[in-house]
Formats: sequence, C-alpha cells, structure tokens
Amino acid sequence: MSDKAKRNVIRVGIPGVALLGAVAAAMVLWQGPVAPAGAQEVASTQPEREALDELTYSRVRDLRGRLGLTSQALAGMGLTRGQAESVLQRVLGWYEANEATWTARRQAAGSARQALRRALRAVRDGTAAAAVRESLPQLQAAVTAAEQAEQSTVDAARTHMQSALTASQQTIVNAARSAPEGAGEFALAPNLTAGQLSAIARAKTRRARLSITAANGAARGATNTAYTQAIAGILTPAQRTALAVAHDNAAMARAAIAAAEARVLPPPAEVP
Repeated sequence: MSDKAKRNVIRVGIPGVALLGAVAAAMVLWQGPVAPAGAQEVASTQPEREALDELTYSRVRDLRGRLGLTSQALAGMGLTRGQAESVLQRVLGWYEANEATWTARRQAAGSARQALRRALRAVRDGTAAAAVRESLPQLQAAVTAAEQAEQSTVDAARTHMQSALTASQQTIVNAARSAPEGAGEFALAPNLTAGQLSAIARAKTRRARLSITAANGAARGATNTAYTQAIAGILTPAQRTALAVAHDNAAMARAAIAAAEARVLPPPAEVP
C-alpha cells in the first residue's frame, strides 16, 4: 500500500491497514487493469464538441446528480480520461434520445406541485372555496403520479447506465445518488444517513470554534486530531474504508475527469 493510502487511512480513522488493502484490491474497475489517470493514454475517440447551451448543460448536470454520476463519483472510481469520456458520452446520448419525454414529465410534475401549492396557500390564508379544499386529495394524488412518471424516466436512464459500470462502480454511484443533500466530501460513504450528516456538521462546527481560539500549532493539531476521532466515531468501518479508497483514487483521477468533462460536456460560457 502506498504512503498516500496509509495517510488516508489514518486521516479517516480506519482501524487497520489490511482492511483497506483488501477493499482496494477488490475494486477492479472496468473488467480489467486500469491505467493510472496520469499515464499516457491513446488520443480520445470522442469528437470535439461546441459548448453546450445553458439548458442542456443544466439538465445533463441534474441528470448526472440523480444517477450518482457526479464528478466526485467518477474521480472516486479512479477512471482514466477515456473511461470517463465513455461514461459521460453514454449519459449525454441517453439525454439526447429521451429529452422530449423527460422534459414533458418534469414539466408535468412541476405543474402538479404548483397547483397543489396554490391550493394549500389558499387554504392557509382562508381564501379557499369549498371546492378547492375538497380537491386537495386529488391534487396530492396528481403530484404523486406525476413525480412517479418523471422518476420512471430517470430509472430508465439508470438501467441504461448499469451495463457500463462494474459492481464496485455501482456501489460508488449508489452512494453518491442516495447521499443526503450537503454531504460534500462524505457523499461517497455508502448508506450515509441524515443523522450522521448532522453529527458531522456539529463536529465541523466544534473544530472551527476551537481552531479560532487555538493558541498555537500544538493546540490546532489537537483540535484536528479530535475532529478526526469524532468523524471516525460517526462513520461505520465500511464507510471509512470506502471514503479512504475513493480519496486515494480521486487524487490520481481528478484531472482526468475534468479533461473528460471539458471534451464531452463543455459548459456554456456563462456557466462558471
């Protein structure tokens, strides 16, 4: 195991180097050896693309988030540039082929939610007629049906992507897809709960508060050590292991993922 991986183990508090080694060995990507992201690769087969329009870029980014195929997840897999381009091209291809259906269902779900919100606001304000109050169950049912139809489209995209991913990659994707909002650097921890995320936020707040009052480097070091220990107590062993592996992979793959995104999904000029 590299010194870098060992440092990652210590950083997140995994008890035992052997466990991380076993997990890293098990994460065989793309049914064969994967060249390090920094290694020389064959020139990309993807054609150069003009910058995407803002709407397409925004919707593909949303789709990637709902599929768990974020930049963070792709880097956590340790993909090379060519592998990342293949995944992103597959996502873009699905979007282009199904844009009309997904757009219509998204709009239907949005309209249903808007109608329900208007009715609830009228009831709350005391201005709703009896017919409006009586329609609330139907409006709620319409929201549920519209959201289910829209979600079924996303589920179809997820099925489309599954054949391009190995089982270990699917584990990372599922973690990213189900992570609570605001998970940040912990998004690739499998089965992360909202309760754990709240506990992490409290640990971060405590570290920030103590760092401000730390008198010297030793005090700041003790604060960081306490934070590391707190995080280790919040996360499960499996979550700590997954994060350490993903962090080590990302250190090598981050630049490759950025290059793949720039080629396959070039952003419009107004998107930072």
